[in-house]
Amino acid sequence: LQVSPQDSDLQFNMGNLYNATKRWEEARNAYKTAIETKPSFAEAHYNLGLVYSQLKDYPMAIQHLETFLQLSPNAPHAQNVSSFLSLLKKQAISGKQESSQQKPTVKSAL
Repeated sequence: LQVSPQDSDLQFNMGNLYNATKRWEEARNAYKTAIETKPSFAEAHYNLGLVYSQLKDYPMAIQHLETFLQLSPNAPHAQNVSSFLSLLKKQAISGKQESSQQKPTVKSAL
């Protein structure tokens, strides 16, 4: 399957497929390509932030989740994203992984 790098929606959907199968690096690359084509693609920033959190790259997760909130401050899941960001920032500072019980549930935009 050939995917056009200029089609941000198609790249986003490919990222969603990779994300659903826990192929984090491929999901990251697809979301990054979608954002390069369309920098204001809020849900791509959101999903990319979640992928970076799975990859334990907390600074990049924080950056993309903050961008999501800037682009979509009234999104239905904005409050959950804010809570998740607080935990990521603590993890980035302490370098410790929070227990899964303390992580808020943030639904993927799939």
